[in-house]
Amino acid sequence: MLADEPVRELIEATNKALVEPLHRLALNEEVSFDLQTALEQNTFVFSGFKTHHELTEAAQLLKGDDGRFKPFSQFRTDIQALNQNYNGNYLRAEYNFATASTQMAAKWQQWAEDGDEYNLQYRTANDDRVREEHTALHGTTLPPSDPFWDSYLPPNGWNCRCTTVQVLKYKYPESDSAKAIAAAAGITDTPKKQIFRFNPGKQMKVFPPKHPYLPKGCGNCGRTLLSYNPNSAQCRACEALKKIEEKPRGPFEIEGKHYGKTWTLEYTNPKSHGYIVREDGHGADEATQNIKSATPLANNGFKVELIKQETIKKDGHKKKIKTRDANVNDEKWEFKYTAEYENLAKSIGTKAGQVVEQGADVMLIDIYKNKTYGDYLVIAGVKNAFKYNSKLQKICVMIESGDYLLVDRVGYEKGTFVKDIKKWLTP
Repeated sequence: MLADEPVRELIEATNKALVEPLHRLALNEEVSFDLQTALEQNTFVFSGFKTHHELTEAAQLLKGDDGRFKPFSQFRTDIQALNQNYNGNYLRAEYNFATASTQMAAKWQQWAEDGDEYNLQYRTANDDRVREEHTALHGTTLPPSDPFWDSYLPPNGWNCRCTTVQVLKYKYPESDSAKAIAAAAGITDTPKKQIFRFNPGKQMKVFPPKHPYLPKGCGNCGRTLLSYNPNSAQCRACEALKKIEEKPRGPFEIEGKHYGKTWTLEYTNPKSHGYIVREDGHGADEATQNIKSATPLANNGFKVELIKQETIKKDGHKKKIKTRDANVNDEKWEFKYTAEYENLAKSIGTKAGQVVEQGADVMLIDIYKNKTYGDYLVIAGVKNAFKYNSKLQKICVMIESGDYLLVDRVGYEKGTFVKDIKKWLTP
């Protein structure tokens, strides 16, 4: 069932929503490849089991308490209510949890490097919306090695807005660990709340390992199937998810092109015949974001090869630079990202210079925005990029790994790119 195309689409849609906080965080903060990969896998598994539960409940709605099939009108009403719960109410709470959990996981990774040189302090949002039981933990100050943080690093519940910050040891008195743990145990004292007793950073998980979506006993399975039960529908679902998640390794052939054993097929769109393949040695620290940016291209039929990168020292350069990211339809591409606003035009121009130095003819500039950009900023940036980099042939301007516009040098020289960008960015 989970391998069926409509079901896979639902899993992928859920995963896309829940993994978005992680991808946004990774763009602006340093997140290790291992942590990001683990959190992405955890989110995918959670999305799969969420879908499994939703479809199981949907099947149970076919019949009434009397064992007879319901009239279609009643079944439709029940299904609409189920959809609102899973993909409205639940999804909103899960998205908020994923946002807080990924932030804490990334911060924990940084704190672990410092050891107990600093203390950590638990803080609520400190307003009239804070739950009374969470208020009891506000100001709790303990070293990272204290067992308190193994179970009570925020978030400690759905829609919990608590956080933890690193503080200087001399600035705040250290709390009594036993009393802090006792107080925290009080806010997660029911079975439904006890699932939140985990550390996203230490366990490298976004969602609670003992969440009711997951089969009992598989919280520490690690996908090794040591706790696999062939009689469990949920374990069988996990096997199906694993097959969906696994990516083919070379040698393989796609769209008439052969790839050897050093390549992985990351994504393919059977409708457009576009695909993304990644060669071993393509920068692990940027592979996830590059695949995300390449996906809209593949969906429009582009053949994207994320190639092995090398660090070289070019003539006239004091520092070593990396070679380009990709071949896209046999053109030489480099992927760049920016979250600039005030200096967007300058940022695009500067990155274009880097692209040419890295041996690429085409720049993909993926713009992540906190505000709505005026088209004049993008126009100015594209103009700067072409004006000062004569070897640059094309620019792919993309908004948040989604909609994009290709501008070539001919369009720049004729001035038609201005009209094209204005039309593209008009709501």
